[in-house]
Amino acid sequence: MTRMVHRGASASAGTLRKRDQQRLRESESRLKAAADLVHLGLYSWDPRTHELTWNSALKTMWGLPVDATITYPEWRAAIHPDDIGRVDLAAAACVDPTGDGQYDIEYRVIGITDGLERWIATQGQTFFEDDEAVAFHGAALDITERKQVESGLERRVEKRTRELAEANAALVAEIEQRRQIAGRLDVIQAELFHASRLSVAGQMAAVIAHELSQPLTAALNSVNVARRLLASSDPGRDVELREVIEETGREIDRASEIVRRLRFYIRRGAVERVPEPVAPMVEEAVAFAAVGPNALGVTISQYFDPLVPVALVDRVQIQQVVSNLVRNALEALQGRPHREMGVTTGALEDGDLELIVHDNGPGVAPEMRDSLFEPFKTTKPGGMGLGLSICKAIVEAHGGRIAHEPSFGGGATFRFTLKVPPADAIQ
Repeated sequence: MTRMVHRGASASAGTLRKRDQQRLRESESRLKAAADLVHLGLYSWDPRTHELTWNSALKTMWGLPVDATITYPEWRAAIHPDDIGRVDLAAAACVDPTGDGQYDIEYRVIGITDGLERWIATQGQTFFEDDEAVAFHGAALDITERKQVESGLERRVEKRTRELAEANAALVAEIEQRRQIAGRLDVIQAELFHASRLSVAGQMAAVIAHELSQPLTAALNSVNVARRLLASSDPGRDVELREVIEETGREIDRASEIVRRLRFYIRRGAVERVPEPVAPMVEEAVAFAAVGPNALGVTISQYFDPLVPVALVDRVQIQQVVSNLVRNALEALQGRPHREMGVTTGALEDGDLELIVHDNGPGVAPEMRDSLFEPFKTTKPGGMGLGLSICKAIVEAHGGRIAHEPSFGGGATFRFTLKVPPADAIQ
């Protein structure tokens, strides 16, 4: 009876061992199938003998045939030269008994037979006995595609970063350019303001001269009559009266001459004209005139005829004319649903240059058209009526002419002419 129990126990133990072995084989088979499915490289390493055992997937990562053997020196020699230092440090750390025995690193390898560069991500665990590393098991994946994607993203980030830096540099340069332009506009504004004050003073002087010339002339005529009467009268008349009248006549003559010279200077005064490029001169004047709320929402078009690129002008005075006409147009466009204006140049048959400023505003009232360029004629509340008369004086002093006409479809058109220097003067 005892022997039967012993024999039964032995049979049961043998069955259990076979079952455990079968389960182990099944587990290893499932692990191998899963590793093959995801191309997972499985390996083991004996830290004491440096013996390596690799599966076929890992051999493929190293560019080896599936039936090839691998040695520790061959494994190490295939590591990329730039990564070998990191790998050595990680390998040394994982066999250090004071550590956790874990191995986790990404590095590049150069295929032993195919020479291809691949990225490998590997993790493993060291097993210790009596503080000695006795075994190591690990797994590895080929992450070359992931690294290529990451590298592509890094290059795109670097490219975008460079583009942003270039855009930022361009923005800084544009801000500096705008600052310089603003400074230039301030200078132009000061010059135009100064020229405007001088022109207004000149126009005022011309009006005063015109108004004074008539009473002075009448006074002079009266004195001449008095002289004739005295000449035909009794010689005993008071000598002192004659001297006073003579002195008055001389003073009136002198005042008349001063007024005559002032009018001549204002009407025919010399203008320093030099060849000036038309486009930048006009663009500056338009930019100056378009500063302010009146220009908001207004479409301003500009065209410069390449056949007449240069004019013979005093730059500041002609910019004053252009800015005055542009400002008038901008003011006329206020409250209009569609606000447009243009500044163009063209060549005339006689060789002169014509500059045109037109808008689609309400236009000039018919009753104002004949006196538009006369001093003190204005439709603006608080206006002095000197702007267009100043423009007329400047244009005529340049040997040109200025005129107004209604724009086609509504609005106003102002055009004036300028002389063009001889071709040899602008070479």
